[in-house]
Amino acid sequence: MYHAGKSQRLAVFKTEEHPTVSMGIRPPDHELEYAVLEKLQVPADAVITLGDGVSSTWDEVEATRAWCLEHKPSAIAIVTEVFSTRRVRYAYETRLRDLPVEIHVVAVPAIGYTSADWWLDERGLIAFQNEVVKWGYYRIERLTAR
Repeated sequence: MYHAGKSQRLAVFKTEEHPTVSMGIRPPDHELEYAVLEKLQVPADAVITLGDGVSSTWDEVEATRAWCLEHKPSAIAIVTEVFSTRRVRYAYETRLRDLPVEIHVVAVPAIGYTSADWWLDERGLIAFQNEVVKWGYYRIERLTAR
């Protein structure tokens, strides 16, 4: 998205620290993401870090909301895998509806399957199953939060 000129900045989330990070076995997720973006020749000053201890889509939405309140962008794009687009769109639109920001959810291809043949690959079956459960949870959680 950056090299295609569709985004001036890319965001990574500072996620909840995994025990393997505490043990020094591997770096935090956001540092791995920085390294990937560096290999893709995205300038460091084009990458921002959102949140602290993010562990869910709702945490990502809250971190994005805080950034939007401070920086007032006219539009944001959220990149996610194909099955989570509906849930991610729902979460961002629900929580950012009072902000004047256009929300775009962009699906990226999964590894090993597509939306046309996901049931032929174990990873596709698991991703679909997980997303059905998460979507149900989000809808029930929203109903009970009223």
